[in-house]
Amino acid sequence: MSLGQNIKEFRERAGMNQKELAERCGLTQATISRLESGLVKQLKSEALARVADALDVTVDNLVTTRITLYEPIGLSDEVHAEPLNDALGILRSYRNLSEKAREQVRKFLRFLEQEERIERKRGGE
Repeated sequence: MSLGQNIKEFRERAGMNQKELAERCGLTQATISRLESGLVKQLKSEALARVADALDVTVDNLVTTRITLYEPIGLSDEVHAEPLNDALGILRSYRNLSEKAREQVRKFLRFLEQEERIERKRGGE
């Protein structure tokens, strides 16, 4: 996907319109529109960082060609899709938290990872 397609996808996932994104990152709505339509193919690094921050993604997420997470799935894939749906729900909730709350989530995840490593070592001995 192109930069513009990625911006549009992340903007829509965030539930923002072009004007809201423009206000959050200090660009004009017209610039966002031109980006998404492919008329503007690149941004200065500072502006790109502000767009990424406004969308709560990394610059790498915006500039990397990737496969969309929203590809159609068949009935046989439903069991495998459930963890993905859970993860997307968690990410949506995380995006709505304050920075202080996000840091608490990150600390808790590090704690859980450490506990899992300890438990794996105990089970493997």
